[in-house]
Amino acid sequence: MIFNAIFMVIMVCIDQATKALAKAYLAHKPLGLMVVPKAFYLTYAENTGASFGIFKGKSRLLGIVSAVSSVALIVFLSYQSKSAPDKRLYLFSITMIISGALGNMVDRLFRGYVIDFFDFRLIHFAIFNVADSLISVGAVIFCYYMLFDKELFKG
Repeated sequence: MIFNAIFMVIMVCIDQATKALAKAYLAHKPLGLMVVPKAFYLTYAENTGASFGIFKGKSRLLGIVSAVSSVALIVFLSYQSKSAPDKRLYLFSITMIISGALGNMVDRLFRGYVIDFFDFRLIHFAIFNVADSLISVGAVIFCYYMLFDKELFKG
């Protein structure tokens, strides 16, 4: 469990550092910074809602929901660490989700918005950040275990 806590702290720090860099270097570039022409840009955006802009303007409420969800997931992770200690990737997926939730929660509660900056224009995807990436990758791995690992729920 100590590894999970250390990972969470490191990921929240990386998330916050990249957001600070995005604000410092990208906020004054309305067209973004081209990395791969017509495909990938670094574009500064402030999101007061949730994924894809839903719940726009509800940042504080979403911050509170993130805090409550993170506490619930930490309790769940603690329980799962005892009942499925051999499922490291499964436990790591939960840790990734918590890390991302905490990273965005910090933004929502202290800034009133989440800073996004990864902009994949080739597929016209929503602009996102490191925390969003952690949540997404963690959720995919978690769902895999939910759907395909029958031994996880024995007992």
